[in-house]
Amino acid sequence: MCAVSLTWDDNNGGPAEEEGFRVYRSSAPIDLAALPVPIATLAVGATAYDDLTPLVGDNYYVVSTYRTGSVRYLEFDLITINAGVAPTYRYWQILVTGNNGDSSGRFSVSEIEFMAVLGGPDLTLPAETAARASSKSIGFGNTPDRAFDDSHSSGTWFTSSNSVYSAGGEWIRWDFGSESEQAIVQVGVRAIHTQLELSPSAFVVQYSDDAVTWYDAWSESGIGAWSANELKLFSA
Repeated sequence: MCAVSLTWDDNNGGPAEEEGFRVYRSSAPIDLAALPVPIATLAVGATAYDDLTPLVGDNYYVVSTYRTGSVRYLEFDLITINAGVAPTYRYWQILVTGNNGDSSGRFSVSEIEFMAVLGGPDLTLPAETAARASSKSIGFGNTPDRAFDDSHSSGTWFTSSNSVYSAGGEWIRWDFGSESEQAIVQVGVRAIHTQLELSPSAFVVQYSDDAVTWYDAWSESGIGAWSANELKLFSA
């Protein structure tokens, strides 16, 4: 896993001049007139912060002091870092949150690909699907390994029609193993040959170190109609 360490000098006069520090982060240069929500609020006198979950891609940071009252922010130090960070993680998954019109809340895909380079090779391996593929639910015996077998004619992944599973979305993931963590920048999703209303209309690409705590890499929404066995590519 990658991290970004920020350090700065505190030349303020303690509590009389500051109430602490706020750290802001964005994938684009930050407009000081429209600051995003801070990723951290630190105590008076703080001089360092470690961002353990930087964004995939460029990370821009602003560190500022703050005080309540008529003046909300007193910029003490401005740090802009084009880090170009591409964190590597063991687990990557797609959390599907919408389909193309099926009222049961089910989802289905024929194939999923994970790429570390735009237009690069799929990093999942058909020979390892049994050990590395998993999903929140399984419908009609269509197990998640079928979405990583590199054959959109041999089978598909279906989710359960049970609303207990579909609530909050359905995930399907790949475990790259601790020995082969990856920084995924593109995913490919292939529709099945029928029941295209089960194809995703919205999903979130997520990553994790432990398969317990998940972070969003990027999201897709408003995905239109699919044709039979169509492959669509999505990038960060």
